[in-house]
Amino acid sequence: MAINAGGPPRAGGEKATLLPSGTAIDDPIRAHPPPKGKRKKAPCHTISIMKSKSDLRLAAQGEEEKNSLPPSAPAEESNPEPRAQAAPPPQPSAPVMRPRHDLRLFATHHVEEGESFPPPLDPAMKPAPDFLAAAAASQDDGVPISVKIRERLRTAGRRFHANDNIADFIGPGELDRLQDEVADKMQRVLRSLVIDIESDRNAADTARRVARMYVKEVFGGRYTRPPAITEFPNVRRLNELIIVGPLAVRSACSHHLCPVIGKLWVGVMPSERSNVIGLSKYARLAEWVMGRPQIQEEAVVQLADLIEEKTHPVGLAVVMQTTHFCMAWRGVKDMDSRMINSVMRGVFLKDTNLRREFLSLIPRQQ
Repeated sequence: MAINAGGPPRAGGEKATLLPSGTAIDDPIRAHPPPKGKRKKAPCHTISIMKSKSDLRLAAQGEEEKNSLPPSAPAEESNPEPRAQAAPPPQPSAPVMRPRHDLRLFATHHVEEGESFPPPLDPAMKPAPDFLAAAAASQDDGVPISVKIRERLRTAGRRFHANDNIADFIGPGELDRLQDEVADKMQRVLRSLVIDIESDRNAADTARRVARMYVKEVFGGRYTRPPAITEFPNVRRLNELIIVGPLAVRSACSHHLCPVIGKLWVGVMPSERSNVIGLSKYARLAEWVMGRPQIQEEAVVQLADLIEEKTHPVGLAVVMQTTHFCMAWRGVKDMDSRMINSVMRGVFLKDTNLRREFLSLIPRQQ
């Protein structure tokens, strides 16, 4: 609505009318008469000067002549004085869509104008469960495969410490690519050790051998799935102590990647609700757990958890004895030291006679 800014008609029939910015009045006669007294200035609006009726008719006639001219010919103004033009109403602008690829979600997100970019991560959205299939189908884009595997683990919130198994996040064919990447970086290590891998025939293929040894042999327990274990019900209702060992222990310490070599014994007290597994399966489970950089105190707990999950015994005991080459080969270089630790669960913790029987049946160190 137009607001009359006050004052009697000026010379020439002009009347001052106060308008909101960008608004026009069709009929100035309808404006209310101003109150007498001093006019108040409204700086937030603009002043539009309106003409008398005769001037308005002349302006309309000139506008018709202006519209009748061809588009290329400029129209002559009938009124030299400037007039306030009505501003067109603001039109809602269409949202500007920009694609955003979020590797954490493996999805495409569109951002509207005014939205923060990148948008916050929606906790309800989870990574696509078939990301391994998508990874296998994707072409090599130059990103190291170790980077891709690491991002998958972080997206899923999974830990990837030295003694963790990450086989669920490695797609088909990616283990060979990981081995090639390790071999390439191992060559850089040899060069940094000032070893002439070009002319020394003994070291020419060392990087490839070491990469294969780490990825598929001594650290294979990190990158491969657990061995298949067939469990049988205890139909005979066995309830006597079973001892398996000594089983070979071959691993590497997480601190220096030096060998850890030794033996372990497993004691199982079954019940009628327990499962029975073959004797060779204990050796396979031990090899899978120890086939990664380990700390012996954590390794014996991991192995006990796995055996307990497979057999559900009423009692479980694991004893491990090893030589750590990080102490025998370097450092103090003590070749005769051993490390022994154990895990006792269930009836082995409560029944001292059963625990004593188990420990007495383990051969003493020669």
